[in-house]
Order: sequence, then structure tokens, then C-alpha cells
Amino acid sequence: MATKLIFDVSTKPFPWPIFWDSAGAFIFGSLLVVVKKLTSKYGSTTIGYLFILAGAVYCLYSSTSWYLQRREHLKALASGHFDIAQGVVQDFHPMPDDGSSKESFTISGNTFSYSDFDELEIDTCFNQTTRHDGPIHGGISLRVSFTDGCILRIQEAPNDSGKLEH
Repeated sequence: MATKLIFDVSTKPFPWPIFWDSAGAFIFGSLLVVVKKLTSKYGSTTIGYLFILAGAVYCLYSSTSWYLQRREHLKALASGHFDIAQGVVQDFHPMPDDGSSKESFTISGNTFSYSDFDELEIDTCFNQTTRHDGPIHGGISLRVSFTDGCILRIQEAPNDSGKLEH
């Protein structure tokens, strides 16, 4: 029986808010520099350049971190270096609206927790909570591929307890 793919790390999109926040810092810094150059009274070139530099460094660091994490997770999937938990979702706890705790569930003795509350968190792992129309809920049968607490792939599993291959 074919399994339905619910999530795969290879299809998770790049977190574009990284660029928007960096662009905001860059634009604000540029405005400070331009205002100072035009009106020697207002603005500050030092602070402006610091905002420009901070925006550029944040963008570069976050993008590189995301890329390296994604590459590592794709390599784990391709090489089969991951664990599998298969069974019915138990002990499902949705994340509260205020993000005060992570969403979590257990399958075959493995507990998974994740959050999408902080949109700027750089993460290639599964983290879509029910608060944002996430697919996980109690009672469904899943096959979860994971490594080091990172969910790499989620598939709908048949209800029987038969083992599936990587």
C-alpha cells in the first residue's frame, strides 16, 4: 500500500522573512546616512552604517545556517541515516495560541515537539502546528522519519503494524 507524503524536508520553502527583516535594517540605516549627509543636523552615519552592517550580517548568517542545515538533512534522507517511528499519534498536545509551549505528540514511544511561533527561527525540520493548519492530530497513523529530534519526513501510514523500508 502506497503511503501519502505529508511533509518532506526537501519541499520546505526558504524562510523569506530573513530577507525582509534584513532589508528593513538596511533601509533604515541607509536613511540615517542619507539624512545625515543631506542635513548635517539629523541622523547619524555611524549608527546608519551599523544598521546596514547588522542587516547584511544577519541575512548572510541566517541564509548560510539554513542552507547548511538543509544540506545535512537532505544527506541524511538520501543515505538512510535516520530513525523511523511508525504508529498512531498519541498524547497529542497542540501549541497554545500564545506560543507558551511547543506542540507535541508521541508515536511508538518517541516524543516529538515543535513550534512555528517564532517565524524568524531558522529551521528546515517539520514545525507546522495546528495553529497554522498543521496536519498532525491525535489518532492518525503516521510514519515519521527523524534524526536528532528533527522531523525529516512524515507519511500517512497504513493502520497495520507491518514494518516499512527506508
